[in-house]
Amino acid sequence: KLSMFSEGIICVSKSLMDSMKKLGFKNSFYIIPNVVFEGYENVDIKNVDIKMVEKNKNVIKAIVLANLLDKTKNISGLLKGFKMFLEKYGNEFKDNVVIDIYGDGKDREKLINLAIDLGLYNKDVFFKGTISNKEIKGFMSDYDFFVMFSRVETFSVATLEAMLCGLPVIATKSGGPEEYIIPEYGLLIDIDNIDQLSDAFYFMCKSYFKFDKQRISNFVRENYSYESVSNKFKELYQRYIINT
Repeated sequence: KLSMFSEGIICVSKSLMDSMKKLGFKNSFYIIPNVVFEGYENVDIKNVDIKMVEKNKNVIKAIVLANLLDKTKNISGLLKGFKMFLEKYGNEFKDNVVIDIYGDGKDREKLINLAIDLGLYNKDVFFKGTISNKEIKGFMSDYDFFVMFSRVETFSVATLEAMLCGLPVIATKSGGPEEYIIPEYGLLIDIDNIDQLSDAFYFMCKSYFKFDKQRISNFVRENYSYESVSNKFKELYQRYIINT
């Protein structure tokens, strides 16, 4: 009912806008994205360290940042897809590919038990617990690529945080990521498709060092900084003020 009194509705992505329209909202819609590192004003994204990657390094490291709520984030599917990758391609990399999972949630114990059952826990997959956005800045670029296997995302700030630090990404077509990920930044795969995920792991392990880390980071800096997003709000508010 409140929407009846609104001049418009601001959404962080086209997918969210489309979902709201399906629910019957008939307002004017405007798409303004989230800010990377939202809520951490002291984090200067212009100064994030972009580290060069090594080809043929001893250990290839992937990172996951997620709330461990399996219904939406589908960490169980990610674990199964990674296990499939290791079974199909592990020997080619001498089994030296690992995933660090940062985050916590109600399904943590269940997911750890699954990792144990799959023979991954503390061998190929490590659950690192929660981490602050400020701390992320210090170590994110030490990783080689980022993985997001969610079933639903309206935007996925975590994916853009990884890209800000220069990481190529694997992400599902879950709502937000398909609006900003192009082949130069990473791979988009179908929701719940562990076969595609397995092959995406293989592709990244063979190709992570070919991505232009600075180009990936610059894209985020130019489009999702406080300055960029606040200017979009300013332009929208000025438009309404002038017309009223």
